[in-house]
Amino acid sequence: MKPYVKNKPKLLSQATKQDSLSYFPPNKTQILSKRSTYEILEALEEKLISAVKRRLVSDVPVGIFLSGGIDSTVVAYCASKVNANVKAYIADFKEKSFGEAYKAQKVCQELKIPYKIFSVEPAKEDLESLVKKISYYADEPLADSSSLPVYLLCREASKEVKVVLSGDGGDEFFCGYLTYNADEVLKRLPFFARKALFKLFPLFMSLIPYNEKKVGIKELTERFIGRINLPPAAAHFAWNGTFLHQEKIKLLSSNYLPQQLKDTYLKLAYFYCKDINSPTLDELMQADQKGYLVNDILQKVDRMSMAWGLEVRPLFLDRELASFACSIPSPLHFKNFTRKYLLKEFLKWRCPWYQYLSEKKGFSIPIHQWCRTNLKSFFERLFFKSDNLFNKKELKKLWDK
Repeated sequence: MKPYVKNKPKLLSQATKQDSLSYFPPNKTQILSKRSTYEILEALEEKLISAVKRRLVSDVPVGIFLSGGIDSTVVAYCASKVNANVKAYIADFKEKSFGEAYKAQKVCQELKIPYKIFSVEPAKEDLESLVKKISYYADEPLADSSSLPVYLLCREASKEVKVVLSGDGGDEFFCGYLTYNADEVLKRLPFFARKALFKLFPLFMSLIPYNEKKVGIKELTERFIGRINLPPAAAHFAWNGTFLHQEKIKLLSSNYLPQQLKDTYLKLAYFYCKDINSPTLDELMQADQKGYLVNDILQKVDRMSMAWGLEVRPLFLDRELASFACSIPSPLHFKNFTRKYLLKEFLKWRCPWYQYLSEKKGFSIPIHQWCRTNLKSFFERLFFKSDNLFNKKELKKLWDK
């Protein structure tokens, strides 16, 4: 059953048959457009504090997953406001461009929250064994490499607590993804400009050097310009994807006919948007709430945490808070190309010191480096074993790249 659907028996005589009733998204008629930004911020704080209080109800100690990003910092601030006796758990990486624990550490120091930092070090872990365990607990294909640090962080937290609060859902309900900036740029680009940029795509890629940073300019350019020829709604989903439709067809063996493989991005675009050439911000945010959040983020966190008997309670999925977020006018979510505008204003108001910390770049891992070192032999054995699923020649070209 989907998390935003409730089932209701039709009639007593038809008790085995059920109607599905969606209670999300909430009614948009109660939009907050007539209230000032300050009034909305006050109302937001009230909703946040109430949501935290509900999630702190427990007969065991409660912790917080803290990354130093906006969402988890809001969670930490609200927990400190209600004088909760919580401890923060922070994941760090020894690779310089991936390690951002100092931001979370600063948050803890300002809010006077005790914390524990756990460093993810490949040399100290059996990565091959970890990948197998994660695949087992995922119980289905889950192409999210951050499952690994989440699994390890849950392992460490479970040694001390059995319940943690998280900031999952903040990006989806308060407009936090970089794709929303890309959506806005694409909306403003005339068709001829998009066509010209797409033709110049190979040239751009040849001029930009590759780097090992968490969010490299080459990767961003490849994602944006490489998908700029798609209808805007389809491009939104493709920016979060790894392969384009034609690339998927090439990677699969000839046993799979092209017509058997659906264009996933177009399918999602038609499903969530009335006009795939002019999607609204509300449509794209709801698509991420109902799709990416449910099928990736929550699946990953729930299964990796349950592997250690740890309950994760996402603050932003509180029903009252989520309904409030959906009633906020779009310009307060995304203003002058500023994502998560309202939450940033909230932190400026309540945690003014936070604006001086650099922006967090996501909870990803140095997967490219690990694939060339610690995990190289494991993945080569896995990818190139004898089966009829992949086109080995195309797969090798991708691996060598």
